[in-house]
Amino acid sequence: MTKEEKFESFLKVFESEIDKRSIWSADIALLHLLKQYVKEIVGWYAEAKKSAYKFQKFFRQCDVTNSGHSDMAIWHLIGQSEAFDRAWKKSTARERSK
Repeated sequence: MTKEEKFESFLKVFESEIDKRSIWSADIALLHLLKQYVKEIVGWYAEAKKSAYKFQKFFRQCDVTNSGHSDMAIWHLIGQSEAFDRAWKKSTARERSK
């Protein structure tokens, strides 16, 4: 599986974890930002090597996207998102089982 396919797979798991009843959900905002910057984020996702903490940290310490404001928003939203944590755990468990 390519790094792009792995990240796309993670996004599908993340989307399935979001409570669709809440249109104001921070999870939905995070999903939209991650989808908007897929091309920029893919390499960083692969670099995180199964560490959600490291992945989140990249947005605080590196220029992941072409916008510092977007990096800060993504960093903050990941920290607030329980759905992201659940999706990360499920996604990494799937990768280990393959």
